[in-house]
Amino acid sequence: MTAVLEPLVPGPARETDDIVGDRTLVAVQAVNISRLSTHPVPTVPGTLIVVAGQGPKDSNGAGKSSFIAAITALLGDEQWRFASGARAVAELLFNAELAAQGDSRWASADHGYIVGVFDHAEASGDGETALTVWLRVNVDAPHLEIRWRDGVHLAAAPSEADRVALADRLWAGLPRSAGRRDLVAKDLSRVLYGGRVRCVSFLSTSVRSKVATNLLSQPLNEITPERIFSAIAALTGLDRELEAERRSRAEEHRERAKAAEASERLAEWEREAAALLKTFDRRDRARADVDAALRHWRTRQARLLTDAAEADAALAAEQEELRGEGRELAAAAKAAEQEMEQLTGGALDEQVASAESALAELKGQVERLGADKAVAQDRLEELRRRVARLEERRRDADGRDEAAAGARAWRPPRRGATRRSRSSAWRAAPSPARSAPSRRRRRARAARPRRSARSPPPGSPRSGCWTRSSWPRTSGSGGRPRCGRTGRRSRSGAATWTRPPERSRNSPAR
Repeated sequence: MTAVLEPLVPGPARETDDIVGDRTLVAVQAVNISRLSTHPVPTVPGTLIVVAGQGPKDSNGAGKSSFIAAITALLGDEQWRFASGARAVAELLFNAELAAQGDSRWASADHGYIVGVFDHAEASGDGETALTVWLRVNVDAPHLEIRWRDGVHLAAAPSEADRVALADRLWAGLPRSAGRRDLVAKDLSRVLYGGRVRCVSFLSTSVRSKVATNLLSQPLNEITPERIFSAIAALTGLDRELEAERRSRAEEHRERAKAAEASERLAEWEREAAALLKTFDRRDRARADVDAALRHWRTRQARLLTDAAEADAALAAEQEELRGEGRELAAAAKAAEQEMEQLTGGALDEQVASAESALAELKGQVERLGADKAVAQDRLEELRRRVARLEERRRDADGRDEAAAGARAWRPPRRGATRRSRSSAWRAAPSPARSAPSRRRRRARAARPRRSARSPPPGSPRSGCWTRSSWPRTSGSGGRPRCGRTGRRSRSGAATWTRPPERSRNSPAR
């Protein structure tokens, strides 16, 4: 067991109920309680404890009943009538008049302490889970004050006087149980034990000024029912409760009469107050309406101001746009005026004359280009006819050189000459150097079948073909049509005949 020798620093007070919980009483210390010693007394939970002692003459006056009474007060026995302030607990304090020869050496105590250490039965004994509860017993009200702290906090000193002085210092160092004040007797059972019964006892001690009734000291058959009831009431603390009940009933009757009178006055006052409250409510509603109207008016003014600002900004932007358009229109009008001035000054006539001269020049260029185009087309036709004639001469050359080909010059046929004379007009003299390929080609042409004069050559259109009687008679053609591409065959194998180009009067003879 650990004892604290110096005062402790105050800690936060607990506000919960049943702080003892499942702990049991393991040690008790009484300071200025009857003639008990201030030494801590350990107790063993779950055992029968017999209290004995030696007084001045015999066992009386040893403080056995005071010790048990202190324990019952610590455990919240209802015999002490905690609900009424536990005034009887003050009788446990040391009284010098009752102590044998004590009035000449010691004075009566005005306060004392009942200290109990609670811990779990299966605790290891190191005090970590222990709880120390201090009850201060006072002669004057409040007769009982409660404080507690976790751990083991007992007054341990070499002498009785030192332990008493240390107990006062320890009490001052304990935190107040209810903030700025201490809990009193009526809160003991609820705060320490959660309203549960932890002790039931009946004591008859000489230190009390009024001895309670003890049913065990009298035979029950000699006690009347009223006496039994009174004894049970005194045993359970109901006698004072009944007396208090009688006083309470009388007080309640007086209070009821006062309450009836007060109810009438209250009803009248309530009627007046209701009328006043209605007036106040109407006034409050009117004030609220005024405030709401003022708020709405201010909101509307703000809205109108905002709309006006937005409209002003829009009109300013539109005005700026109109100003820009006005500047553009002014510039355009100025340019138009300048152009009108130029036109009215003869510039338009000059421009029209220059345009007409340019148009006449372009028309002359068009006419010249047309003439050049016609000449180019005539030249192109002439070149085409010449290409055809050259192509025919190339075929008729049959591999001869230039001298041999020149000897066979073309002679125009005589008027009235026969077909043989016309064909022989192409032959000047037989070439001694005629090659074999030329003789084979002549044989091949002679072996070709004659076509009818009425049917056109295969593959040629009927409208573009000549009959045999209308074919041009040329020397050496043998009555066959002569064209630019004589004997050319198409992809289908048929010969293609084309009309020879007409010779213009201005074209030179071959």
